[in-house]
Amino acid sequence: MKAKIMSGNDPAKKTVMILANSSGGLYDFRNELVQKLLQEYRVVASLPDTVKTELLAKEGVIIEHTPINRRGMNPAQDLSLVHAYELLMKKYRPDLVLTYTIKPNVYGGFVCRKMGIPYLPTITGLGSTFQKSGPLLFLVERMYYEGLKKASCVIFQNEENGYTVLSLLTELGEVVTAVGCIPYAAPGEGMTVTGVWVTHPLYGRQITCEHVERRLPHEKEEMVSYLASGLLKGVGQATAEQLVAQFGTDTLRVLEEEPEKLSIIRGITDKKAVELSRAFRELTGLRRTMEFMARYDLPVHLAVQAHRIYGTEALNRLREDPYLLTGQQFGVEFSRADEMALSMGFDGDSGCRIQAALLYELQYNQGNGHVFLPR
Repeated sequence: MKAKIMSGNDPAKKTVMILANSSGGLYDFRNELVQKLLQEYRVVASLPDTVKTELLAKEGVIIEHTPINRRGMNPAQDLSLVHAYELLMKKYRPDLVLTYTIKPNVYGGFVCRKMGIPYLPTITGLGSTFQKSGPLLFLVERMYYEGLKKASCVIFQNEENGYTVLSLLTELGEVVTAVGCIPYAAPGEGMTVTGVWVTHPLYGRQITCEHVERRLPHEKEEMVSYLASGLLKGVGQATAEQLVAQFGTDTLRVLEEEPEKLSIIRGITDKKAVELSRAFRELTGLRRTMEFMARYDLPVHLAVQAHRIYGTEALNRLREDPYLLTGQQFGVEFSRADEMALSMGFDGDSGCRIQAALLYELQYNQGNGHVFLPR
């Protein structure tokens, strides 16, 4: 059954407000979410540009132009943005606010917290300030804390190293905060987390993950949540629901092994089916590489680095030559990689072992200032 997108100007509906710094980003990457919201809510979008606002307005979104200096640190301009957000909240009285990118997250959070409005920030990066130190870093950390501490939920993931902060629902129904290297975590998957409970001075009680065992979803509802999470570009809530309705609990296997069947879904062409399957195989490949690293007590973030270098062949390359991990890209000590390789059945006189040992010894001594070694 087709869902009709209703007008976004119905004041009787509950209101969802979106604060973002790019209409192009909202339309290109979050449009399925917008369309789903429009079916049940009045949607207001606060945006600084007009690149895709006409397309959003045609769908039924109410557009409010709000200037944002995306990279600047002018206090007067930022105070003006806070004031603009406050006026918007008073005008529309939203039932929920979704915020994206740094300034909407922080300043939108200030206003929502002040006015008692529920809000959900999504953090895809903290900005270059967090790569520095000093008073500015302290100030920005405090701003994040004040802006986000009353948020209903905060989602943060760093794709460079897999560092993630997420909320986990335990079997006892308790929601806990977990932090650690959990690349591409998504709603719907299961996790068994081993770690240490700590109390962060700003963010409170949380578990720092030392080991994470992850399980792909098995139930239909979990699969819909997993696929609709944004892990696969081009798959939103509506497409995820269609896929699971068609293939049931076999959906993930079909995605990985039989992509030709995907084109039965309206809107998925043969080309898109191949692209979706390729993207899903990359994710499952990364997961298997992570399991490989964990088996030998190696940091999981190395799996992310391996996939960045070797792509879908990462696991095969490491199985063929585990001494690759002693390279500068990974920084694993030779003794550790050697123990791993020998346990995998490599001979003591294998070519890759001898080559890795020589390179490691030369690089180690070069780093200590030596220009040659005696025989």
